[in-house]
Amino acid sequence: MNEQAKILVVDDHPTNLQILLSALSKDYQVSIVTSGKQALKLAETLRPDLILLDIMMPEMDGLTVLEHIRQSDWGCCMAVILVTADDRHETHLKGLQLGADDFITKPFSLPLVQLRIRNLLARDQARKQLDQMAYYDALTGLPNRSLLHDRLDQAIAQADRRQKRLALVFIDIDGFKPVNDNFGHAVGDVLLKLLATRMKSALREGDTLARLGGDEFIALLVDLTEQLPNKELMERLLSAVSEPFEYQGHTIHVTASIGVSYYPQPKPIDASQLIRQADQAMYQAKQSGKNQFFEFKED
Repeated sequence: MNEQAKILVVDDHPTNLQILLSALSKDYQVSIVTSGKQALKLAETLRPDLILLDIMMPEMDGLTVLEHIRQSDWGCCMAVILVTADDRHETHLKGLQLGADDFITKPFSLPLVQLRIRNLLARDQARKQLDQMAYYDALTGLPNRSLLHDRLDQAIAQADRRQKRLALVFIDIDGFKPVNDNFGHAVGDVLLKLLATRMKSALREGDTLARLGGDEFIALLVDLTEQLPNKELMERLLSAVSEPFEYQGHTIHVTASIGVSYYPQPKPIDASQLIRQADQAMYQAKQSGKNQFFEFKED
């Protein structure tokens, strides 16, 4: 795990950078920068697992860098260790208030630095594993119902701020039960994972595909400029599901019934209501012959 971890070292003293680079590069992917501005730019693109951040730097000090990191959407949970020769209580308190995870005092001991890094990375890995179990479907790796609700709430708030639209797409797999009955649940699981991969590939970057459970999925389409999503996108989803699946000389066919609801609407509506609307539209598609999509409309 540690060999794959990415560490960004930020210090305006070249000697410190070279010492840390030499000591850490055997076990980690290490990048170095000499200023706060460089640190923010690289951290946003590199997304390191951990940042060793010097506090005393010209132009932009480490505390200011940390504040920017914690206020960003990409660095709110990034591990940060502050490195400083300033051991005053006020400095440590300010760092903790801004979200520092740990402190290393200069002149530093390399064994201590390595131990602090290992401990912090291990803690973050444990947290990520817990998040994976809590927010992602164990079979497909897709977001689960809990994470979908979080993302849908965020998408609604963003749509309000940006005056954009979003679509909620409820996808139910037609003919999935006979696959389990005829070939067994292991084959059904393989098919679900394959369908998840195909449908995710059919979506745009930035959209979310989640699994509710069983053979039910939801796609969240964000930043739509028109009320209706592109019909071509719905056709791509239908095609992704209906493409034949070959198993031990057998050709397995399934299709999808899809229901779509939109936000905003003339009347106030929340995330749960959007999901129920899309679910109702999906049943209309299923009752009308399957392998098609219906948009929710008020009676």
